[in-house]
Amino acid sequence: MTQLRLYAADVCPFAQRTRALLEHLEVDYDLHTVDLENRDPEFMRLSPTGKVPLLVHGDRVLYESSIINEYLAEAIGWPAAFPSDSYRRAGHRLAMQQWDAVIAPAFYRSAREPEWVNEAHRAPVDAELSFLEKTIQQDDLDHPCLLSFHCAPHWARMDWLREWSPLADWIDRFESLRAWLDRARALPEIQSTLPDRQSTQDRYRRRYGTRNSSAVS
Repeated sequence: MTQLRLYAADVCPFAQRTRALLEHLEVDYDLHTVDLENRDPEFMRLSPTGKVPLLVHGDRVLYESSIINEYLAEAIGWPAAFPSDSYRRAGHRLAMQQWDAVIAPAFYRSAREPEWVNEAHRAPVDAELSFLEKTIQQDDLDHPCLLSFHCAPHWARMDWLREWSPLADWIDRFESLRAWLDRARALPEIQSTLPDRQSTQDRYRRRYGTRNSSAVS
């Protein structure tokens, strides 16, 4: 395979998805760390969004973590990436899409705006968590797949940052989902690419102050 170049930032869970997958697939790649406070011109010339991750494969440039990871899985030929059944594959893609559209945004918004946390805003998050739990139960996921690498980076941070966001507390109520997320987070490739926990908490403390989460429980 032509040499890969990955632009990523340690603090970014989206970029961690791709770093961890590359490690899991044992693919050689060059890692370029991007300073998100001062993005270098080379990166900005390549990136239409200024966001990480960004993958360069020969003369091909890809961005958006879910797109990059599916590309890598197909290019390398990773049979465990998705279920073999087309309907179940669609379910995994839908779960990944809704994680990014509903669950992750709720995590960030609840950390920024404690007043946002209420039953009305929790209901759509719970609906997506229920769908994700049913998806993993249906597939009896006992091995890593793309969905594992998609969710685990955020789950680690949600668990670390309970002081600022109730999302981990909400997930705790879905016992099968919580157990699956814990298994995904425990993958060696996830553990080795996580940022420092204390530094992550300190960054949130500087940004949002010390807080006891005002979770709706």
